[in-house]
Amino acid sequence: MGSVLNRLRDLRMRIGPLWWHGGLQFLVSRLGDGINFYIGMILVPAAIDGSKLGAVLPLSNIPALLVIPLSVVLQALLKYLTIFRARGETGKIRRVMRDMFLFSVGLSVLTALVLLTGRGFIMHRLKLTDPAVMWMVGAVAVASCWSGVALTAVQGTGKYYRLTFGTLAGPVARLVLCLLLLRGLQVTGYFAAQAGGMAVMVLALVWGLGRKSAAVPFESYTADLRAMWKYLVPVGVMMLLTSAQGVIEPWIVRQRLPEADSAAFYIVSMFGNMPAFVCSALMPFLFPMVSDRHERGESTSGLHGQALAGTAVVSIGAALVLGLAARPLLDLYGPWRAYAGYAPYVWLLGLSSALRSLAILHGFHEAACRRFGFLKYYVPVMVGEVALLYCLMGWGFFKPWLPGAAWRAVDAAVRPDLSFVVALILLARGAIAAGIAVESLRLRAGARACAAAGG
Repeated sequence: MGSVLNRLRDLRMRIGPLWWHGGLQFLVSRLGDGINFYIGMILVPAAIDGSKLGAVLPLSNIPALLVIPLSVVLQALLKYLTIFRARGETGKIRRVMRDMFLFSVGLSVLTALVLLTGRGFIMHRLKLTDPAVMWMVGAVAVASCWSGVALTAVQGTGKYYRLTFGTLAGPVARLVLCLLLLRGLQVTGYFAAQAGGMAVMVLALVWGLGRKSAAVPFESYTADLRAMWKYLVPVGVMMLLTSAQGVIEPWIVRQRLPEADSAAFYIVSMFGNMPAFVCSALMPFLFPMVSDRHERGESTSGLHGQALAGTAVVSIGAALVLGLAARPLLDLYGPWRAYAGYAPYVWLLGLSSALRSLAILHGFHEAACRRFGFLKYYVPVMVGEVALLYCLMGWGFFKPWLPGAAWRAVDAAVRPDLSFVVALILLARGAIAAGIAVESLRLRAGARACAAAGG
């Protein structure tokens, strides 16, 4: 037993902490992903009527958009938790964690009120009839507030093994609840199970987390607030655009296209999201590790290169394999066969998922280093994509307001169907990936010049 542990320790030293914890997270996440895949691709299509299936994706993304204020604050606080940990300022860490808790309480109430007020707007556009669905979406949004706090507390205090355990606890609880609730309650049961799974994950993450530091007195971080605010604004822009994109893309498919297309988009997106698994395994560790190194004055280019190169190879390769296997996969299971004609979209959405993963990893690496130059291309591309999707997919709305020749020219050039949506999504992802490539080369050239000057 001792020799096995020694070999594992040696392996950890050789591959480094990012890939060690990322590897553990990857293995555990694959178990969780297997459970989530079973829920999303086996249980859901079999239990939920096809006319309602297309509403699952846009509804799933609404909580992330509603809790953006908290997500932005938590991301800024995560940065400063790593700074305080590097300085040994445990009292400030305790004060930050207490304030995160209080902020989450307030935002939970506000989130519930927003959903209560806007439920009619959402239900009409997503073609929903059961009002209980929105109550369960609200429960997921509230649970998202608390899961964000729990994840930030665990990441910021470096409890990476606890993070890995919590990653598995949530999906297991979600599976049990889905088996109990899904068939009877349909979409409502799906979101009830999601809320319950997130609650279990939060408990697994925070149980006993603060016991060792309970005797440490609170210490004010007022002197750091100005710097926190300067950091929070660009992080907020990045996270708001990313979340808005995740909501609007499937929302437009559900609202503007036939129900068969929106149901198919759900199915092919579930397969197409598989290449993002590498990103989801690395993300919980990349930001705090990069931040910690940056604050100690160490280079982070190695972690950046490893994350981008490893993710690109695995995720783009996975997208290509999905392209070859899509049609046989869709023929494997009865509820999928109705969407076999949409097989070509699987690899396209897989490639889109891979490119989005690169954008997320690069963005959070740069944020961890307090650099936000990527927003110069990120913002216009993201805003442009969302605006074009919303306008062109509802082009008829503009007919009374535009010159007839101009309106007819656009109407003749654009065919508002699923192919157009996917093409525009890919175009935007590709533009951001090109920006990342150019920026990364420039950063590496600058780092080499600095090293040469120092040497």
